[in-house]
Amino acid sequence: TRGDGGISIAGSNPRTNRVSIDGNSTQDEFGLNTGGLPTRRGPISLEAIEQFSVNAVPTDVQNGDFTGGALDAVLRSGENEFHGSAFVNYLNDGMVGDSIRGRPVGQPVTQQNYGGFLSGPILQDRLFFSGSYEKYESAQSTQTGPEGGGFSNSIRGINQAAIDNVVNIFNTVYAADFEAGGIPRNTPILDEKYHLKLDWNITDNHRLTLTNIYSLSEVIQPTNINVTSAGLRSQWYLTGEEIYNYSAQLNSDWTDAFSTEIRLTHRDYERRQDPPSGQEFADITVCNAPISIDTTGNTLTGCGPTSVVRFGPDQFRQANFLETGVTTLQLQGAYSLGDHFFKFGYQGQKTDIFNLFVPSSDGVYY
Repeated sequence: TRGDGGISIAGSNPRTNRVSIDGNSTQDEFGLNTGGLPTRRGPISLEAIEQFSVNAVPTDVQNGDFTGGALDAVLRSGENEFHGSAFVNYLNDGMVGDSIRGRPVGQPVTQQNYGGFLSGPILQDRLFFSGSYEKYESAQSTQTGPEGGGFSNSIRGINQAAIDNVVNIFNTVYAADFEAGGIPRNTPILDEKYHLKLDWNITDNHRLTLTNIYSLSEVIQPTNINVTSAGLRSQWYLTGEEIYNYSAQLNSDWTDAFSTEIRLTHRDYERRQDPPSGQEFADITVCNAPISIDTTGNTLTGCGPTSVVRFGPDQFRQANFLETGVTTLQLQGAYSLGDHFFKFGYQGQKTDIFNLFVPSSDGVYY
């Protein structure tokens, strides 16, 4: 594994791996996450996995459409007896250290992770179910903030009064109803996922499996906040993914030598880049200490050594959205003849993509 959480197989980039759950492709199709997974903590709870395989160079003819390794997971199925498990993991600032070498460190810590798995029969010997749920909630601390605010790092020449003054002028002089925001001390982290699987033994030789997987991952990304720039909350953005996976698979044994598999899958994927106050506004930078203005009194020609205050969605978040829908049909037959094994099949895929990215569509002003 690498530091970004990705799995490098035989030296390959994690973005090039194929990741599948019950035959349904779940990797990051656009390669936006460096780890190659569609969400930051994975699309399925570990409680739900029965088998997991890793192949460096799969040679089976049905493998394709990727250049890295193959990571395939099979979900647990229901049986004639009920099985279940549950877990909880909790952490707060009272359970961690509060000083380093005698120096107080007051950093809030909060983390909750809980979930469970349940499986069993619906109809004995015929119809079974399994399902899992997991939720993770935490918070990340803002490391940089206004002077005197108790942050680990201070924005040079900017205190809370300076930020309030800029926001007040914007709200009153320009009568704006856009929420510029402030600099929050903590922002939430959320990861939630569940699955439901049904197995139906239609006959002794025919088995139908239906699977539904949902996963959501959200975290706030601070933007343009450092020791020389006070990027307010409206400059930050929620980055995350929401995924719906559906699959249906029919396995049939027609004779001792001939079997078939029919698999239909669909995946809806949404990549979010959402500023808290919305996308449709300009990226505005305000000089906190102007030192020279042109003769008209309208154009700033020089800014002092103090930092700037920025608000509104940054230039790359004013029109930024990605949504994909992928439907795949796979037909496969296998025939055994003596010492020979024949495999044949068909695979078709339809992909719908809506990708909006227009930098600076609402303007960048200084």
